Amino acid sequence: MKTLLLYATNSGNTYYAAHRIAEVLKEHDVSADVRSVGDAAPDVFNEFDAAILGSCTWNRHTATAKYEEGQLQDQMQGFVDALKMGRKKFADKKFAVFGLGDADYMKFCAAADHLEQFVADVGGQKIGDTLRIDGFPQGREDAIDAWAHQLAKLLT
Repeated sequence: MKTLLLYATNSGNTYYAAHRIAEVLKEHDVSADVRSVGDAAPDVFNEFDAAILGSCTWNRHTATAKYEEGQLQDQMQGFVDALKMGRKKFADKKFAVFGLGDADYMKFCAAADHLEQFVADVGGQKIGDTLRIDGFPQGREDAIDAWAHQLAKLLT
C-alpha cells in the first residue's frame, strides 16, 4: 500500500514526530513517503492508497485581528482549504491523523480535530485512533512508537 505521510511544522517538532513514525512503519515493511505540506500539491493524494496527516496546533491572529486558538498550521490550513474548495472526495483513501499541542491551552491538539473533520469532509476512511502529543515529541517516543506499530497493522 503506497502511503503518504504529510506533515506541517513551525518549529520542527511535527517534522520530528513524522520521521519517527516513518521509521517505525519501516520496521513493519510499510514505506511512507514523508513530505512537508509546503512541498505538496493538492492532487498529491491521487498518488497514494493511504495518507497520514500531522500538524502542530497553532494560535494566530486572523485578518480581522481576532485571536484564534487551536488552529491548523498555516500551510496545512491552506492545503485543506484548497481541497475543500475543489470539493475533492477521497472515499477510497485510508487516513490516519496525529497532532501536537499543549495541554496548557483550552484547545489541546485542536489541529488533530481539524484534520479529523477534513477526513470526514472529503469522505476518507479514518483508520485507527488519533495520536495526540502533548508538548514536545522528544521524550514521548514510546507513545509515538506504540501508535505507529498499531497503525502499521492497519496499513498492511
